Amino acid sequence: MSESVFKMPVPHIGQAVLFYPRAIVNRSTGVLGYVLSTNPHNIELVVRGVIHEGVKHRDDPELQTNQHCREFGCWEASPWDAELQRRLSDLESRVHELMHGSNGKVVKDEKAMPAVPRAKANARN
Repeated sequence: MSESVFKMPVPHIGQAVLFYPRAIVNRSTGVLGYVLSTNPHNIELVVRGVIHEGVKHRDDPELQTNQHCREFGCWEASPWDAELQRRLSDLESRVHELMHGSNGKVVKDEKAMPAVPRAKANARN
């Protein structure tokens, strides 16, 4: 019988995340924090000038079984970060479609690529 192992999403250094003190997760208790360092199990972040170490992701099952872990709080990606990731994924899909055309082949001839509208520069007289 294999046990599922939690794999924490890895935020970037400097990324804004929501921090929940004492791992009480709701929008009214979440505060903005910034990631200082990461490891495979938790992160270190700063919130209002205070450094919090050993902070687990809100989905980490250890928060359910270990009171000591809850005392360090928990974190999750901010809602605007999730929206940004969704938009980035959408743009990557569009670029892939433009580069590969509708038939899946890479478009190498610039004349075969769709025209991209260009903004007109403001001319000063």
